[in-house]
Amino acid sequence: MSRSSLRRASRARETNLISQKTSSISRSVAKTTTKTVTSRDWIAKNFRGKQLPALNSAGRTVSDPEAGEIYIYGGIRPGDGNEKPTADFYACDISTMEPRDLTKSFRFRKPYAPFSRAEKETLMRKLPILFGAALAPLHLNGRKLLLLFGGERYSDIVDPLAKDDANYRCHACSDLIAVDVVKKEWWVVKVEGGQIAPRINPVMVVVENKIFIFGGYKENGPNDTPDYLDSYSIAKYDHEAETWKWIASDRPYPDHVSGTIFGAGVPVYDGMQILLTPGRRKPTDRYDFIANRMWYFHTTHRTFGIAASIASGSPLPKNAFFYYLRHFEPPPNEESSQSEAGGSTRVRVHPYNSVGRRGSTAKSSSASSGESVIICAWVPRGPEYLVPEIWRFFLFPDTRVVCFNISDDVWKLDVDFQRFAVVGHRMFLIGYKGTDGESNDYEGSDTPPGAVCDTYVEIPIPLVDP
Repeated sequence: MSRSSLRRASRARETNLISQKTSSISRSVAKTTTKTVTSRDWIAKNFRGKQLPALNSAGRTVSDPEAGEIYIYGGIRPGDGNEKPTADFYACDISTMEPRDLTKSFRFRKPYAPFSRAEKETLMRKLPILFGAALAPLHLNGRKLLLLFGGERYSDIVDPLAKDDANYRCHACSDLIAVDVVKKEWWVVKVEGGQIAPRINPVMVVVENKIFIFGGYKENGPNDTPDYLDSYSIAKYDHEAETWKWIASDRPYPDHVSGTIFGAGVPVYDGMQILLTPGRRKPTDRYDFIANRMWYFHTTHRTFGIAASIASGSPLPKNAFFYYLRHFEPPPNEESSQSEAGGSTRVRVHPYNSVGRRGSTAKSSSASSGESVIICAWVPRGPEYLVPEIWRFFLFPDTRVVCFNISDDVWKLDVDFQRFAVVGHRMFLIGYKGTDGESNDYEGSDTPPGAVCDTYVEIPIPLVDP
């Protein structure tokens, strides 16, 4: 048996968590719905190949729908008694489901310094070790990149040859790193307009040519209590000057938002707004999705507003140990079935479309089926185990919540699922199956040494009536 235990989950597993290495929008009321998915067609499959990602704790997992890939970065390897973070990096094309270990395949560059040694010799160098960094895809000028920001730095970034990683003193940083997975290159992005405060576990959201940074914490304060940043920052790429610049640097949250800790963010409404969801103040705290912890940030007006007043009895996550927040593109059959059911192909246009980006009045596909985000959270099952559950939060035209009720089906698969990915309209749980008869009691370790992401299951998408 190989399921997630509460003991194992006490270590920071994934994004949104405070990783401790020592153990003006109008309100709307969300309707609540439940939807059950049967397990008859659920099949846990093995990843192909031999380059399987280690089941690291406190790593980062993101996907790029246009590239059709899932990326896994960093974290602490299972069984590492020293709990030293890594720069492990894996990519997986969902068309083959065969991961590729790119950890030692990257070259360090200094494109802004053409006469530097790095440009002359194109040095092979792993990505920097940034524990608790934010990770997000960026598409700009025809290039598909990944961005790393902040985190606790364990290796020299400005000059990777200057120090040995093992001896480099760790501290919070505010470096912005670009990663080209196709060309296997990485470099430090020069951002004009001064520096913003170094931070660990920030929320980073990319919208076209802008990067939005929310919160994060500086360093651990007294009694290992993180010193949180109550601010946001925005960097913008100037296409004419071909430079990045901070156009908002550590702007304080307004009074009605002050003290709020965000754990994740995702662009919605064609990037006009960013949905921000709960964070937590201490490692022992849990994530509760309640009314005053879910916010919209307007990317043009730079204002905050409550996302929704969640109705009593809402099925949104409570007492979650960790979670993923992802934008969801409805599958084509969902859109067509809804058009047929209504007897019409009329599209309900979101009010923001009339003043949308670039002045477009185009009707997005999400407008017909209801734009939504996916929340996958690990919640307790009995006194000893965690199990993932999935919620779909519809944003427009009717704010409502649908719980997929998949926990029983996932439990029957008997896999230690610890990662989640959404690629377009496809969803995957990723974890460790191990060998038959393996014990859950891993002496001295939360996860068995050498555990890898060897198993995945694609989540069937239930059709949801509009």
